Amino acid sequence: MAGSAQNSPLTPATRRAALAAFDRALTREAHVLARRPDLLWPQLSNRLQWGDPATAAMVRAESARRSSQSSQPWLRLATPPFESNALIRTFTGHTRLLRGCAFSPVGSAVVSASADRTLKLWDPARGQLLSTLEGHTDVVTACAYTPDGRTIVSASRDATIKLWDAQTHALRATLPRQTSPINTCCVGPDSRLVASGGDDGALTLSDALSGRELAHWQSHTAPVRACAFSANGTLLASLGADGVLRLWDAAAQHERAAYTTGALPAIAGCAISPDGRYVAAAAGFTVTVWDIATGQARSVEGDYARYFSSCSFSPDGAFLLASSWDHTAKIYDTDTLRLRTVLTGHSNPVEACAWSQNGASIVSAGDDATLRLWDVNLALTHAAATQSQPSSYATSIAWTCAFSPDGRTLAASADNDLVLWDTTTWQARARLVGHTSFITTCAWSPDGSLLLTSGDDGALTLWDARTGTAHATLAEQESSADSIAAVLLRATATLNGQTTGITTCAWSPDGAIIAAANPDNSLGLWDARTGTLLATLTGHTNAIHACAWSLDSRTIVTASWDQTLRLWDLATHTTRATLTGHQGNVNDCAFSPDGAHIVSASDDHTLKLWDARTGAALATLTPQFGARPSTVNACAFSPDGAYIVSASGDGTITLWDSQTRRELASVVAHPDALSVALHPRMPLIAVGIASGTAPLRLESVGIAWSPVAPIPAPTPAPQIASVREPSPVARTTRPWWWPFGKRRSERQP
Repeated sequence: MAGSAQNSPLTPATRRAALAAFDRALTREAHVLARRPDLLWPQLSNRLQWGDPATAAMVRAESARRSSQSSQPWLRLATPPFESNALIRTFTGHTRLLRGCAFSPVGSAVVSASADRTLKLWDPARGQLLSTLEGHTDVVTACAYTPDGRTIVSASRDATIKLWDAQTHALRATLPRQTSPINTCCVGPDSRLVASGGDDGALTLSDALSGRELAHWQSHTAPVRACAFSANGTLLASLGADGVLRLWDAAAQHERAAYTTGALPAIAGCAISPDGRYVAAAAGFTVTVWDIATGQARSVEGDYARYFSSCSFSPDGAFLLASSWDHTAKIYDTDTLRLRTVLTGHSNPVEACAWSQNGASIVSAGDDATLRLWDVNLALTHAAATQSQPSSYATSIAWTCAFSPDGRTLAASADNDLVLWDTTTWQARARLVGHTSFITTCAWSPDGSLLLTSGDDGALTLWDARTGTAHATLAEQESSADSIAAVLLRATATLNGQTTGITTCAWSPDGAIIAAANPDNSLGLWDARTGTLLATLTGHTNAIHACAWSLDSRTIVTASWDQTLRLWDLATHTTRATLTGHQGNVNDCAFSPDGAHIVSASDDHTLKLWDARTGAALATLTPQFGARPSTVNACAFSPDGAYIVSASGDGTITLWDSQTRRELASVVAHPDALSVALHPRMPLIAVGIASGTAPLRLESVGIAWSPVAPIPAPTPAPQIASVREPSPVARTTRPWWWPFGKRRSERQP
């Protein structure tokens, strides 16, 4: 097929379609190619191979030419890009999460507000950064253009409102400092009246020209989260953390109406429709629209039970746009609240979104420190063509993934569940349900018959990999380690109560021992057949987030957020060496198959290669791409030990030569790669991501690997004497890494 397409002449229409496809792919990959022009082929081919038949045939023909063993290795995406077809481009440059965004009135610029204390101005047509506005001393929480386009207004946790010249980008004025951090601001249609709200629950009106404060009144009994003017400037809406949306007469500062929204998270939004008929609130798990004249309300619940963070009416009032912590922005019909389409592409919560004045484009701002531009017509057309439903956009977080020893199954977490994928058909053959919070790690027994999972709910669960049923469950409580092992392996009891997350677990290659991290920063080792506690390994001063066994099962390495790794001698249960050198949390680790080396991945943006016998650092590997330094979240050796694969928070997947420590191939596949697994027999890489319905799959083209190290004969899997249905685990607080791990500290800056 590829050959016939290559040899047959292209019609003018086919040429135009191909050129349009290449132009669109270049635009969508511009933020990557600006820093890594050497990735032109993999970035474009990984998009174009899923396009129209003629363009895809061109890519297949070139891909065949580049797939010989003598060619330069590259990484081919075996799954389609996860984001919506409506994505135009991605803007990168901020170093922390974004809190606000807005179009200029004529659509020639976009402004973004960030927790990195800056605002940035972007050219949406060319994707260029125009300027960085510096001056705030704390998180910039909101931004807006005045309707005349002359001024940019910004609000900050430093308790100030700043006015910037939209043409020169110079700071024009700082309004009088308020009494508390400011969470929101909006501008009236006359371009002079600025409203703001802060932690003190008050609304403030200021004159943008004179800088004079016009009014300050107590509007809520808790922090003001959002505010919005009506198009004619007569109404002002404010949304408070007290769970009330209030509608004010802007001139008289008199309350016109109050609507109950329920408890609010730290981020929420409100908007008034352009015709003044409706007021909307994106608050907690719900988006609600009230008819201002009648007070009647319509609501829609959030997908995946995650918070909505902002909302905005289209310029014609026909649609309501809402951003969400499920990594998406959603477009609803205003009158019916029917979901029209979902914009997927961010890898973390979307905090804010805005329409262009002509309604043709949308911009969204995310916790992944990116700004994304969307084509509204493409979004709505694609949704109508596919007759998409809300459920088709369900996304999940894959903190962990692992191939079975025979390579026939991939186990990958999907939030609280574990999905087993058939690696021949890539269809899900089982979904293991039981954890009540995120699954943190999964590990196969050496014979592939059992799976072990650990969860943020404090549970270790043993599953039959063939039937998908749970053999036993442990809900960790204040209990001794030996009783924990008995529950896990013998299923003689179930412990319930307030739980603490278990961050990692691992099965020894000989099948004899199970290791799991304890909440007290220690590692517990149990006999996999009898449930007897063998040892508790202590020494780390912060949580253990990964552990790995040497192939001979005599040594285990642990990676900790105390910035160290430790090598443990299983004969003496003592520390053989402490591996120091990382300058950040150590997120992952792996032994080479021959046991000679260890690789580790860290928040300090590097991998390190260590001598497993002495603990000496041998090399530092630094993945290249990001507009900002990125965490390295995961690492793994190929089965023959010849290669290392790393996965970074900026989406960079890198293949390294383990002998020369040289980068062989790299691709930016997803904005937040969380885990990585390598097929035991073929050069296939699975990557767990923060948004999606399945792990990404990458084929390493131009190299081959195979298991060359001897695999120990597995000990038979433990026999479970009895099975009891586990009781639900009680949780009174959210998971400690809710919603996205290390970024939790940034959720409420």
